[in-house]
Amino acid sequence: MYNKQNKTMIVITGATGFIGSNLIAEMERRGFNDIIAVDTFGNGEKWKNVERLATARFVFPIELNSLLN
Repeated sequence: MYNKQNKTMIVITGATGFIGSNLIAEMERRGFNDIIAVDTFGNGEKWKNVERLATARFVFPIELNSLLN
C-alpha cells in the first residue's frame, strides 16, 4: 500500500497474471477502489484475466515511479 497525502493506493504488480488478476478482483469485491495494476500488458491471452475488473487503473512498470512521486 502507498499513502500519499492521506490517500491510500494499492499497487499490484503482475496484474494480468492469474494471482494478480484474482487479487485485484477480491480487493474490488471488498470495496477498495484506488488500485494500480502494473504489468507489461502484452497482446496475449492474459488480458482476459483483467477485462472484468472495474476500478483498477492500468500502468506500465516504467510509469510506476512517476506515479508514486
